[in-house]
Amino acid sequence: MAKPPVFPSHPSPNDLHAAITVNRRSSNYFSITTPKKPWAPWYTLPTNQNMETRPCHHTGSRVHNLTCGHTIAVPRDSERCAANCTPSTTTTTTITDIPALSPHSEANRPTLTKICTSIFYALCYRQDMLRETGDPNPQTEFEHHQRLIHQIWNQQDVRLQPAVDLIGGNFACYLCNQPGPRKTRPAYILDQAPYCCVVVGYTDGDCAIIRELDRGILPQPPSGVLHPMHNRGGGGYSRGGRGGGYVHVRSRRDQKKPAQGVKDARITKSRVAEKRTVLSKMREEQMMEGLETLGV
Repeated sequence: MAKPPVFPSHPSPNDLHAAITVNRRSSNYFSITTPKKPWAPWYTLPTNQNMETRPCHHTGSRVHNLTCGHTIAVPRDSERCAANCTPSTTTTTTITDIPALSPHSEANRPTLTKICTSIFYALCYRQDMLRETGDPNPQTEFEHHQRLIHQIWNQQDVRLQPAVDLIGGNFACYLCNQPGPRKTRPAYILDQAPYCCVVVGYTDGDCAIIRELDRGILPQPPSGVLHPMHNRGGGGYSRGGRGGGYVHVRSRRDQKKPAQGVKDARITKSRVAEKRTVLSKMREEQMMEGLETLGV
């Protein structure tokens, strides 16, 4: 009996595309949590909080960023951060002197920092306005409001910083052989469309995919083949039979005979004609009823 082919240790971009597509469609990989508008990125999910995948979220997550630089996924439901996590939440209490903004730094700033920056500038503009209008104590009012907003930011930071589970211990990391009492799997957040998923290292093949993604190798579909997310006909890649691997599956649209399209068009035309006839009869009946009520 022939052995199934082994997934390459250094998969090509086409191999990455095929493997990620199959695992994403079969729900082996996690979906990325994206709150709908107007909910902000730091909001708590109203339902299914155990499926949270925002890294190191303050309510717990299935995905965490570690101090070693790798990303891991917990086996089941979301868990709280460990001591070796690096939460991505930026504190706002450190904002005492706002630096000059530039197009490059502005694009990379967290949303909370942008909000606090705008509030701080509004407070500075108010101080200048009071000074120009002849207010005797603009600096005193500025310091008073500054204490208030810093108090609000302190309370905000306490709520948004994830609670660390010190009793459970640190997360283990498979990629750098870092031991830990809390078992994990390697992961990679692939937020590139049309994949948009969290690659989870269940097998050696998945770990090879994660290593290539860490190196900057991105998945790429074969030339002339549409991605299944772009092809409504259902074509794409699927696992092969006994031989394993990935094979291209023709879409249902491609398998239709040319005469099928003509047949569908005729059926649609007859249905439209029937609908028009029924609506015309209904209008005539309504008109006759209206005339009868008038005594005509």
